[in-house]
Amino acid sequence: MPGLVVFGRRWRIASDDFVFPVSLELIIRLIWWILTLVLFQSHRGHIGCPGGELLRVYFLGVLLFQAITILVLLVGIAISMTGTINRLGPRRAIPFVIYIRGALYVPEMVWVILGTYWISKYPQGCGNKVLISVLGTVITSWVILIFTLLGVWIVFDPLGRGRKGPAQADRVWEKCIRRLCCCLSGDDVEQAAFKDVAHILSDFFRDTDLVPSDIAAGLTLLRWAEKKDGGQERLPLDEAPLAEPENLQGQLEQAAHFMRFAAGAYGWPLYIYSHPICGICHLCPSCCCFGASVSEPIPGNTPACHKRAILQSTGLQEQDLVHVSYHNKVFEVPFYVALDHKSKSVVVAVRGTLSLQDVLTDLSTDHEDVEIDGVPEGGSAHRGIMRAAQYVQERLIRDEIFNIAFSRGSGYALTIVGHSLGAGTAALLAVLLRPTFPTLRCFAYSPPGGLLSERLSEHSRDFVLSVVLGDDIIPRLSIANLNDLKMRILQAVEHSNHPKYQIFLRGCCREFSCRGICCSCAEQTSDESDPAGQFEVHRSYGSIPSLNGEFVPAKGLTAPTGEDAHLPLFLPGKIIHILEKTQDRCYTDIEYHAEWAPLSRFSNIVISPRMVPTHVPDAVLQALCKITRVGDL
Repeated sequence: MPGLVVFGRRWRIASDDFVFPVSLELIIRLIWWILTLVLFQSHRGHIGCPGGELLRVYFLGVLLFQAITILVLLVGIAISMTGTINRLGPRRAIPFVIYIRGALYVPEMVWVILGTYWISKYPQGCGNKVLISVLGTVITSWVILIFTLLGVWIVFDPLGRGRKGPAQADRVWEKCIRRLCCCLSGDDVEQAAFKDVAHILSDFFRDTDLVPSDIAAGLTLLRWAEKKDGGQERLPLDEAPLAEPENLQGQLEQAAHFMRFAAGAYGWPLYIYSHPICGICHLCPSCCCFGASVSEPIPGNTPACHKRAILQSTGLQEQDLVHVSYHNKVFEVPFYVALDHKSKSVVVAVRGTLSLQDVLTDLSTDHEDVEIDGVPEGGSAHRGIMRAAQYVQERLIRDEIFNIAFSRGSGYALTIVGHSLGAGTAALLAVLLRPTFPTLRCFAYSPPGGLLSERLSEHSRDFVLSVVLGDDIIPRLSIANLNDLKMRILQAVEHSNHPKYQIFLRGCCREFSCRGICCSCAEQTSDESDPAGQFEVHRSYGSIPSLNGEFVPAKGLTAPTGEDAHLPLFLPGKIIHILEKTQDRCYTDIEYHAEWAPLSRFSNIVISPRMVPTHVPDAVLQALCKITRVGDL
């Protein structure tokens, strides 16, 4: 912080980011140099074969250039370790070290070509040991050069040194997204999605000068600060659980039952992931990979292995599946419709994120007005997920899927379920269909946080139940929460008095050693040894704590206003929050408890090692099964 400027442009790497990668290269080169020296000394008397003089020059050149390179790497590491994230002065010589290191690649490349030439021209006559020694040296040189080029490509910043205008930045981001999604068809809908996502990413990163390692360091510091505040045991914003009149245990039992349908929507990939040993055996009789099919035709152009996975996940029979569709494009998500005789429901289950098309749907975060009968005026929703819900609604009506389902399940109620992106789509589909089906229910598992406007979220409380597990990041993801996290990261980085490499080392030691000794080190922290003790986590835009404890405006940190401001979007319906009873555990069974939670509990992103694992459908299902004392399928 800020990004390093060398060769006339800015890069996605800072002057204090060379400690770990250069240390790895130093170790490899040092081992390589020692082995080369030993081999040369042991075989120097036997290099009398054709091309022996050329080989002797090659070995001596390798030893010389490697020794110089090792010295340069040592200097680079020593300089990169000085200063702090914001104190750049001690590291001002890093660009010169990079220029010297870059110049050394020229003779190294010449010597690699020389070694390759010797192997191609004089492969015989010097013995297998000499040939293997030269071959190993040449291969090692090529591997290091290739990985160096790969590293340069990774840290290359397409925005360059100058701060580009909004239009130029949007175009750069759009090109990056097109390259990433080069396998997509690129039709008009996808092209529009590329532009929308590029504008959102450009707008989010426009006012910051952070490199990826700065973000990682900031997240580490925030993790320590929140851990000192009590971790998951401390409710965000000091909110108490809500007291709801409904039977919480009954709601949890229904949620556990329908979660199987939501997990089944992922098809065979999730089923194989959940059952790595016997999963293939369960799907093999009707797996598309073997060309088999289910015994009864089910509407929908879908591989049989997906349908078999649905049956295995839900315990349904083939005749209970009404329609299965795994058609997948941007704003067009897979779903299936089934009859659940146990709950007497027609179940519509929508799949969550599992493809690049789904990611683009997720990232189309601009809001869109919801104007339908029975919905309060001024309601808005996530644009990409709203269009996905409209697609499913259109398919259900156009293909007469509902007519078929309710004719086979006379008197059944409508239940819509989904996980992650599927949960958001299910909640918005429930909003769209409720005027037609006033008794419908929706179970949204780990829904995305930036989904509904406050008015529409309040409206959905009558028919949508959201289930969130622990520190899951997805229900807390919204533009407002991400902006808040960005401010907190900037605040943490700006007030850290420790070098970046120390932050990462202490972070790794803290997480791994704590798990190794039953977390006894969790309490052994102090302001002197813990970088998190140097600042207070403050969630107000545009202010940071000064040394005397008062909050002052932060440099360049302002809350988004005007056209840059995004409409706050929230989770749908009533929310059941499932929490782990113990924050730190040592290979013990996890115990859970559940409670009704307010929207404000998810108004900031919690930094935790379990912020991603708790989003996996299996984790949600296991937690629901444990808390309801229902065995897994």
